[in-house]
Amino acid sequence: PARTSRMAAAPAGGGGGAGGAGDGHDAGSKSGGTMFRAKKWAASKMSDTKAGRAAVIKYIGEEGEAVMDALESAVTKMESEKAAKEMKKDIIKLLLKASVSWQEKRINEAAAKAAILPMTKLGDLIVEYCKLPAGDVDCAALSTAVLAAHDVLLRLITPVMKEKNHARFSEIARFAASPSFLNPLLNDPKYSSEKKAVHDQMASIVEAHGSHAGSTLLCAVPGCLLPRIELRGAAHCQGHHALKYSRPPKLNDFLRNEEHLRYFQSYAVGVAGLRNQLDFVIKVDAFKSIHSRDIMKERAKKIFVTYLLPTGSKPVEVAKDLVADIEASLEHPSATLFAAAQQCAFERLEKVFDDEFVGSAQYREFSRVHLGVVMPPMPPAAIARLAAAESGSVDYSREMERLTESRQGPVRKLTAAFDVEEATATAFADTATGGAGGAAGGAGGAGGGGG
Repeated sequence: PARTSRMAAAPAGGGGGAGGAGDGHDAGSKSGGTMFRAKKWAASKMSDTKAGRAAVIKYIGEEGEAVMDALESAVTKMESEKAAKEMKKDIIKLLLKASVSWQEKRINEAAAKAAILPMTKLGDLIVEYCKLPAGDVDCAALSTAVLAAHDVLLRLITPVMKEKNHARFSEIARFAASPSFLNPLLNDPKYSSEKKAVHDQMASIVEAHGSHAGSTLLCAVPGCLLPRIELRGAAHCQGHHALKYSRPPKLNDFLRNEEHLRYFQSYAVGVAGLRNQLDFVIKVDAFKSIHSRDIMKERAKKIFVTYLLPTGSKPVEVAKDLVADIEASLEHPSATLFAAAQQCAFERLEKVFDDEFVGSAQYREFSRVHLGVVMPPMPPAAIARLAAAESGSVDYSREMERLTESRQGPVRKLTAAFDVEEATATAFADTATGGAGGAAGGAGGAGGGGG
């Protein structure tokens, strides 16, 4: 949260996949890949040095450093000085690696911006909970927010870090979200100084960079500048959400939305072998977005051993000749290495989804929350934009950059000329540029204001 605004202002990193990785260089560029690996190696070696600490402070700010120091002090009291120093060193190492990946444009900007809202929500909750008096603070909501922030950040770093590094990130996040850490920090007077330091510094960060309450995510449909409907996991405004789910959702709709996917994952636990196939499909999707040759090779072997060997921990049924072909290519893998095996697993999942899952209790709960949203009147152009977005014929990140830039001029001019609030000026600018005003004109009050 300490450097959200800087991240949002940085240059775009090229078209990444759903996993969040992008590559501003030619993926086949040997010199670019070698330099990137060298910089990440240097970041690893700097993690336990004064220079490494100084580099991290440059990104997280003095407030972020103070929060890190307070948490180090708390872990020292709970665990040991050795454990606290080891954790802090690993956090610095992860931050340095992430910053190198960002500078080298290996992390897609649009995917990074999607992390802003969960992070600001976490910042708000930290401030709120740390100002409560010690004694009987229930840390459940804060724990959930820590894990939600972990999930969205993990999608960003998994394609650009080796498994041992992002696994360590997950280990630290789970510890930070655990009652064994949060309960003493929030409720034991012995930690009052650390708790106050975290509160004061996080309050400064939130004040400087914006709170969750003041943040708005726009509809994911290019050309629609209306806010997203307030449903867990929703990515569209009210009209486009209602339009998208006016037909029964398919498996791909669930695979593209983590919140919706949880319903199918819950169902899959009770069906023999189904969860393994689902996990395999998801892992291969993430594998396709990797650009580092070293990470791709490491991840390919891990996927092969886990899912395609009979002795694997999550075996998936795949034709033997296909397994043999994959094994022969493990030393020089490509993004399409598992494509045929993934397609076989996907077809089996799709059959279960269409024939069985739609009759389950999990699907009924999904339907209760997400289906049946009233669709306000929408102009044909707005409906066509959803169809284009669904077909993948529109580059979402580039289109949003163009649209955002097209409305900044009118907003600035109206704000200065008429001394009106920026939100009011934005509404006028949207109408003038054919943005949200056009889509909202038919929606009226339900859509958030007419054009």
